[in-house]
Amino acid sequence: MKRKLLFTSALVAIVVVIGVVILRWQRKETQTVVFEMKDIKTLTAELTGEVIGLKNVPEFEIPTKYIPVIVRFFQPAESQSFPDGVQEIGSLQLVQNDGIRISLKLFWYGTSPAWFSINGKPYRRGGPYLAFDGKDAYLDESLTIYGALSEIHKESIENVRSKTLDQTILLLKKSAGS
Repeated sequence: MKRKLLFTSALVAIVVVIGVVILRWQRKETQTVVFEMKDIKTLTAELTGEVIGLKNVPEFEIPTKYIPVIVRFFQPAESQSFPDGVQEIGSLQLVQNDGIRISLKLFWYGTSPAWFSINGKPYRRGGPYLAFDGKDAYLDESLTIYGALSEIHKESIENVRSKTLDQTILLLKKSAGS
């Protein structure tokens, strides 16, 4: 009887381990780095959040010093269909060093990881999605990215030093687990 119980327990443990390995492998397969920071020559953004009550911002070029920060907001990209109710609130145009253009659209879906599309293919920011206060407050990443881009616009176009940009970037890093 003990031998049968031990054999059954071992078999269950093996099945659980195999299941966990397969799930992790499948999750890794859906996450990808879509573009590398070193490959980006220019990055422009336009914010169109008027549909959800935000201020629109006309297209502007993002200063080089902010390109790595912006690109990290969307990494790793996890291919997923959009949930019902997403609203487009902005777009970014990336031009790589080899001349290839990438169109990234930013979508709002409430308190959740960032939703976006790259050349029309839907994605969600993959990786961890953690409470930014360490307890139970989760970030609306798309709106926070929108806010960061808006503050970058103020700094670069209006020559006004942002009082909130560093804190906004820190919140996004915490939400992503870094």
